Amino acid sequence: MLRLFLSVLVCIACSTALAQPRLSNLQSELAAGRLKLLSIVGTGGSSGTVITAQLFNATTVPIRLETYLNEPIHFTNSGSNQNMIASQVLLDGGSYLSDGKRSFIVIPPKANAKVVFLAYCLDFEKDNPTRADTFSIGSPSPQLVGVLYNVRNYLRTNPKADVVVATQVAIWLKQGVSLSNIREKFSVSEEEAQLAQRFIR
Repeated sequence: MLRLFLSVLVCIACSTALAQPRLSNLQSELAAGRLKLLSIVGTGGSSGTVITAQLFNATTVPIRLETYLNEPIHFTNSGSNQNMIASQVLLDGGSYLSDGKRSFIVIPPKANAKVVFLAYCLDFEKDNPTRADTFSIGSPSPQLVGVLYNVRNYLRTNPKADVVVATQVAIWLKQGVSLSNIREKFSVSEEEAQLAQRFIR
């Protein structure tokens, strides 16, 4: 009887696991050709949801993507303005869904979905990307990948924290820009500066 009870519990657990559609990552879906990233442009901002694009689902089933990228994406500007690095992808307007543990977006089958990337400027001396700027995908700097991994780990325990300014400051600090120079063009509180230092350790 106990063996039968345990078997039933295992079956229920398996059924629950099978009922949960898997979450995939943007880079793996792009590499497999199941998704295509099109029309990548700036919005005029330096940090936050400042890159927009279209994601085309080439398959006949919905694709559920984790909002956090497995590895940050380096966006190479086709013009003379800033290159960008992105850490998250969201639906247009910044919306997403949650299963209680992870946040995700759904791209419908055989359709385009407008998405926004949570991204940060890489080139301190250059102007912000505009809607006239288009981007291609390049390779992110390993040192900046480390910074954004630190940000992601921080957000796991502080999911409601606003870390956009601190993350942008950390990226510039990691590239050798001084905090005093950053403050000449970017408003940074002491708390945000301290958090930025935490992200670059």
